[in-house]
Amino acid sequence: MIVKSNVSSVNQVKDNNTKLILDALKTIPFGTKNTVSQITGLSIATCNTILNELSETKKVFEVAGAYSPAGRPPKSYKFNADYSHICCLYVTHEDHQQMIHYSIVNLLGEILESNSVNTDVIDGSTIISTIEERIACDPLISKISTGIPGYLCDGKVSAVCLPELSGFPLKEALKEHFHMEVHCDNDMNIIALGLFKEMFPQMDDPFAIIGFFKGQGPGAGTIVHQKIVKGMSNFAGEVLHLKASDPDFWYDISSHYEEAVEKAFLITLGFITIINPRTIVLTGKNAAGNMAEDLKKACREHLAEEHIPELMYIEDIAPYYIRGLFGKTEM
Repeated sequence: MIVKSNVSSVNQVKDNNTKLILDALKTIPFGTKNTVSQITGLSIATCNTILNELSETKKVFEVAGAYSPAGRPPKSYKFNADYSHICCLYVTHEDHQQMIHYSIVNLLGEILESNSVNTDVIDGSTIISTIEERIACDPLISKISTGIPGYLCDGKVSAVCLPELSGFPLKEALKEHFHMEVHCDNDMNIIALGLFKEMFPQMDDPFAIIGFFKGQGPGAGTIVHQKIVKGMSNFAGEVLHLKASDPDFWYDISSHYEEAVEKAFLITLGFITIINPRTIVLTGKNAAGNMAEDLKKACREHLAEEHIPELMYIEDIAPYYIRGLFGKTEM
């Protein structure tokens, strides 16, 4: 038993050192074993051994080193971003329009292909067939990361706006069908992660995003201590249930805008009093226009200025959605 534990520990250390080296090479155009040793804090001997192994598996490759007047230049290594690819796919339902969006990204998160498709029905088979088509076009895909406008409860999708998908064990079905690493999470959680990584990667203060979507109702995602808050049953962020009215109320708020702001304020106030975020991002068609300013005004009528977070509106959250889907595969 002791030997088995030691072996496991040694393997864990090596896996961690390998990750450190790969992460270091992702941040620079190329590097020698000395350069990687300086960045990671690992010994030159350890870096040399792991870099040779990574070179054999094609996860890194050798590149021409800098000129050296003393003779042959030292070996330089470059991270192979195209060692494998990731299929990032998410579904949306807003303003009575259902769409499947996908992007194929490399291991640096760079988008290689992207498209959005309107569809009458979004169910498990639709998602599976879409991914099958992408893998047929790109055999380098080795991971799948998906986002849904709902949450997973006991492994099954709960999405009011997508009844054909509700109850479907999406993550397990994808793993069983494609036999590869699969990630699946709530859309607002993933967007929150992507926004956080892109805008505030070093911030330790809480951060939240609230979506006010036409015909779908509000949703939210929260980052605390740089991690997604999911709660006991993945229900965290389902603010639609805070007496925020049904989806029909949120289809067109122009005729009852003041009431919509009141409901939006109660949701915003809940975040402020519970997690005290530094920043709250609003998104969704219903949050366009003056919603952010009107919520700031409401906050000032009830709270001291030092407790009021920065409130901003971001219309196009697609890039952050993809960033979040990619980020899930790095965790």
